Parts: sequence; C-alpha cells; structure tokens
Amino acid sequence: MSLDSFVQRLGPELAALERLLVRMSGEPVTSGSVLLLSHRPAIGPKAYAISLYAPLTKEELDTYAEAEGLVIPSHYKALLRSINGAQIFELSLFGLPASARGQPRLLDRSSHKPLDLVAANRHWRAKYNAASDLFYFGSGTLSENENVGYFIDGIGGVFALRKHGGIWRQWTTFGRFLSDEIERLEELFPAYEAFMAGVARSGR
Repeated sequence: MSLDSFVQRLGPELAALERLLVRMSGEPVTSGSVLLLSHRPAIGPKAYAISLYAPLTKEELDTYAEAEGLVIPSHYKALLRSINGAQIFELSLFGLPASARGQPRLLDRSSHKPLDLVAANRHWRAKYNAASDLFYFGSGTLSENENVGYFIDGIGGVFALRKHGGIWRQWTTFGRFLSDEIERLEELFPAYEAFMAGVARSGR
C-alpha cells in the first residue's frame, strides 16, 4: 500500500485531502492497513499527523452493514470505498475496524484502526442530541475543552454539532466541509502539538 495508490482511489468528495497529501513532506509509513504520514516525534515515537485506513470493498460494506443493522448514507458509503476512516490533524473520520467486523465484535487496541461507526451511532451520538435522521461520522476539535460531532443527512449536507445540542456550523456538501475543516484544524495543529509535547516531557 503506497501513498500513490491511496491518492488514486480518492473520489471528488475527498479533493481537499488529495491536495493536502500532495504537499505533505516526509516518507509515509505503512502499518498493516493504515498509511501514516507526517511523523511527530515531539508528541511521541508513534505519533503521526495523518492516518489513512485502507478502503473497504462493496461486499465488505454491505455484509457488515447488514449484520449490524447499520444504515450508512450513500454519500458516506462512497467515501468508505476510498478510505475506511482517517485521522487528519485533530479531525477524525470514523470507519469500520476489522476487529469489529468479526463475530463476536471485538475491541482491539493492539494496532492502528479507525474509530467505529457502529459504536458512534449506537452510543456516542447521545451526547449531541442529534435528530434521528442524521448519521454520526466524525469529530473535530473546536477548542481546548470541546469537540464537535460531525453528522451527515440523506442528501449529503454536513452539520457540526456541539454537545447537548446546537449547530456550530453546517455545509451543503461533504467536499466543502472537508476543505474548510482541514484548513481550520491544520492551523490549530501546531498549538496542539506543542501542548502534547509538553505533556510528553512532563511524563518522562
């Protein structure tokens, strides 16, 4: 698995991610089904600014969604055929971890994996008081003390919700959402990196 192969798979809704990857420096590292970019040793020896997970096949998606009773909106299902989730600075796109696709579902902390869409939509979404027709697919840093949850509707509109209700921001398309949030969170990342480096030093 190479960076070029990842880029070639990216659909138009991921154009902002493609532009980011083109200008990233440093050699990518492959670890199992994840591609790691932009090593951040100040945070930790295994810390990277970007983690991209290998895409799923249509058969894997359909089988897993049916087994779990999970209705994935078509716009996000198309994204999972390009990448099975990602961590981009402090923006998380959820996916379907391999350990959770087995029977019984397992929690595996031994390797890199995307955060779980099933757990997100069964349990984690409750703190956002989101409408039932919205699908919870990711999260991002809003401030030192708060994250927002990202939700998508049936026609591809994206909403960033604050905990306990309230729309912080919304977008008409996934592509516009991703472009704006990558730009915002890339600007915030140096401060986050400096903070985490300080935490790492204090723990030594």
